[in-house]
Amino acid sequence: MSKEIKFDPRNYRIHDEKNKRLIRKSLEDCGAGRSILFDKDNCIIAGNGVYGEALELGIPVRVIESDGTELIAIKRTDLSTEDARRKALALADNHTSDTSIFDVEAVLEDFTPEELNAWEVNIHADVDLDGFFNEDNDTGSMDKKAKTTICPHCGKEHEI
Repeated sequence: MSKEIKFDPRNYRIHDEKNKRLIRKSLEDCGAGRSILFDKDNCIIAGNGVYGEALELGIPVRVIESDGTELIAIKRTDLSTEDARRKALALADNHTSDTSIFDVEAVLEDFTPEELNAWEVNIHADVDLDGFFNEDNDTGSMDKKAKTTICPHCGKEHEI
């Protein structure tokens, strides 16, 4: 099944070399700690970075199907509360998500400021989301202003 799983071409996260290295270290040192999520078309919704590193390490994938009406829980039978590997896994799981960043351009293409505010998404403290959009009075739709910015994390220039 893992050969059928596809990376999300519009992934909202950028996984730089540091982030990939930390995900790999977590998988190597602690084993898999959480699941990835993909849709009925086998396209990853969450876990592109973890999936990529797991593939490179040859970690097998077990698929559990769900319609979203139940929470799938993973019990690590090899770890107890005081195990050093368990503590390292808890640290790694929280830290690796902190070391990836949003792909600002992809997020702004798919969401309005209102939608981002509803989810309390703060892509970057110095970015004024309302400044990226202007209201088109003829249609009432939200269109981006034509300008560019440089991502403070990856240094890549994005047209916004």
